Amino acid sequence: MPDSNDKPARPAASHLPGLCMVLLLFLTPPVAAIEVTVEGLPKALQESVLAQLSIEQHKRESGLSPAAIRALHKRAVGEIRDALKPRGYYRALVDSELTSGKEGYVARYRVDLGPALPIGTLDVRVTGDGLNDPIIAALLDDFPLRLGDALDHERYEAAKNQLAHLGADRGYLDAVLTRHEVQVDLVTYTANVVLHYETGARYRFGNVEFESGSGLDPQLLARYVPFSAGEPFDAGQLIEFRRGLVDSDYFQLIEVTPRRDLAVDREVPIKVKLVPRPPNKYTFGLGYGTDTGVRGKAGWEIRQLNEAGHRLFNEVNASQVRSDLTVRYIVPVQDPRTDQLMYSIGAVSEYPDTSESTRVTAGVAYTQSNGIWRLTEGRIAGWRSTYGLNYWRERWETGSENGRTTLILPTVSWMYLNTDNRLVTSRGWRAQLDLRGSSTSLASDVTFGQARLQTKLIEPLGDRGRVIARLEAGATWTDDFSVLPSSLRFYAGGDQSVRGYAYNSLGPKDLNGQVIGGPNLLVGSLEYEHRILEKWSLATFYDVGNAMEGFDGPYFSGAGVGLHWKSPIGLIRLDVAVALTPEDRPWRLHVVIGPDL
Repeated sequence: MPDSNDKPARPAASHLPGLCMVLLLFLTPPVAAIEVTVEGLPKALQESVLAQLSIEQHKRESGLSPAAIRALHKRAVGEIRDALKPRGYYRALVDSELTSGKEGYVARYRVDLGPALPIGTLDVRVTGDGLNDPIIAALLDDFPLRLGDALDHERYEAAKNQLAHLGADRGYLDAVLTRHEVQVDLVTYTANVVLHYETGARYRFGNVEFESGSGLDPQLLARYVPFSAGEPFDAGQLIEFRRGLVDSDYFQLIEVTPRRDLAVDREVPIKVKLVPRPPNKYTFGLGYGTDTGVRGKAGWEIRQLNEAGHRLFNEVNASQVRSDLTVRYIVPVQDPRTDQLMYSIGAVSEYPDTSESTRVTAGVAYTQSNGIWRLTEGRIAGWRSTYGLNYWRERWETGSENGRTTLILPTVSWMYLNTDNRLVTSRGWRAQLDLRGSSTSLASDVTFGQARLQTKLIEPLGDRGRVIARLEAGATWTDDFSVLPSSLRFYAGGDQSVRGYAYNSLGPKDLNGQVIGGPNLLVGSLEYEHRILEKWSLATFYDVGNAMEGFDGPYFSGAGVGLHWKSPIGLIRLDVAVALTPEDRPWRLHVVIGPDL
């Protein structure tokens, strides 16, 4: 039977059963409610059938009469059979029963599905240039319909649409389904499926034309285009093009329109309309963490300083253990979607219980990204590399050691991030390696080298659980550790380190018993989180580690439980931890607000 939208006109007499039903509903005495049950079907199919039953649709209406209920019940057998045919069941048997009692009527239908109608022949053909397209070939190799499968009209429609949409997405803009039909033979009890798809020739990208008014240099905008004129048309490339413009944060309106009506020799020009965002962006935030206490931040960004797309960021952060002011000047380079050059100056004051540090910095850094960085969607899977050079002048004190230190500090950072959602991750992995160092032969007061590795893995466990594993390791090489500024030393303990201990309270001590930080660091954590409600989870964890002079210990451990809430402002973690080394330490409360990765 062809899958046509054309329907034959219904004779006027066919309206009489419906008219009689209306009369029965309103002209006979009302009775109590109806309970409708359909047995013998899988749950999904049962729900689908119930949704198409008249007696199910009318059962909650007040004023139904016994005659109306019997009429609805009589129609139900045919409605059940009709509802099962699109799912491939053409020989279903239905036993029906209608009983009445003090609480109303019970309509019960027992269904024997019988054999599903199999696909006896499957004739799927692609002609035209698309015959040699590897993406279309991959779909045909794994086509949703197969010989012997039970006929399902919904799956047939989905397969037909998938083929047509894929062709259009791949640039076969003149493609047409020349034949598409399902023939049901009830004698042989088989179905014949026919899909013939003529793709025609594949179109190509034409020139990309930006309307005036974007505020940016056309040469910069052209570097956002991920394709060239003459390349085969691909809707996925258009999506990537638009996504890059969205992630740039320059524009409040983005329209990317392929103008097939203007195509010449099958080259489709792309018209782009861009409306700039307001130039100034202001941000304010408040938060709390056990390590930092109450914290706040304020930021001012000038999104677009000039036609070259330069930006200016100004940000102030303040908490009970740290305050900083940073100014960053950002220049898009090469591929503006992934590459940038950043000039920065800043001032930082840190004053945890174990140290004090005040420093000024100035630097330049080049950042390059590859892979998938869909920032507006939170979907990330790729590498980010940063190469920097910084001027660093610090006045510091930790325990009985202090100094004023000037450094010229080269830095390298590689980060790999793979996550489905960075804020609340169901599966993801982050790994980051930072290298930095200085030399007295290059205008620095200290010669040292340092490496730091941080990694975190989140994996689902069952339908409601997550396993969260964390590892952090660091090593420092220097001839005289006592002259290394406190901000470049390693400490352990706190919300993001070994829970059960105060922030930066673990590490080597001086002769007075004060923690002065160490050259090496090793911290590990294993946590299980179990969702108990839609936005609430319980957790249990074990942390171990320390900052040390070597890697032979001592190691401190802590364990505890937590309550986590997926709030409108982000994930809030409330953890209660007990220090296990030594055992006489009291429990500590740790509160953290922030993303998983």
